[in-house]
Amino acid sequence: QVKVIEAGVSGKAPNLSLQGVTLPGSYFTFTIESPLPTSNIYFVPGDLILTNEVPIKIMANFPNIQIAFARIVFTFDINKIQLSSEITTNPNLSTIVEKTAKSTANTQGKAIIVIAASPSNTPPSGIFELASFSIIPVGAANSDPTTIGFVIADMQLVNASGTAVSLIPTDA
Repeated sequence: QVKVIEAGVSGKAPNLSLQGVTLPGSYFTFTIESPLPTSNIYFVPGDLILTNEVPIKIMANFPNIQIAFARIVFTFDINKIQLSSEITTNPNLSTIVEKTAKSTANTQGKAIIVIAASPSNTPPSGIFELASFSIIPVGAANSDPTTIGFVIADMQLVNASGTAVSLIPTDA
């Protein structure tokens, strides 16, 4: 297996892995790598060229840990991207304590999601989606790189027994 990484071109190409080559008549199959092995909360996709509306997921990776509460905060540059949909959350964390509206997020460049499992929910574990939304570019000619970043100091995840879970984020 050969690993191909385009380095130094932030926001232009994700890390790619070469999956198969057959000669004659070579072909390549590329896949986007998963987040860093130490990451437990991340955006999917983590890297993209934004030309139209794109769905974004906030994913969590907590093997053998049931998550019962999540406070997620992320920021973005409102001059470069905007949310084009309201934020939807995981149905197994059905108690919505706080969720920033699209219009507010697009004015402030910040979104807060506070969700919890109700007694009738099965708290999610393993790899699961916490929330999702779509984004669009602001201005057709804007080609500057930008980031959707977690505000880790303002975030919290709690497991089903009430213990805070350590967060290791990967921004988009």
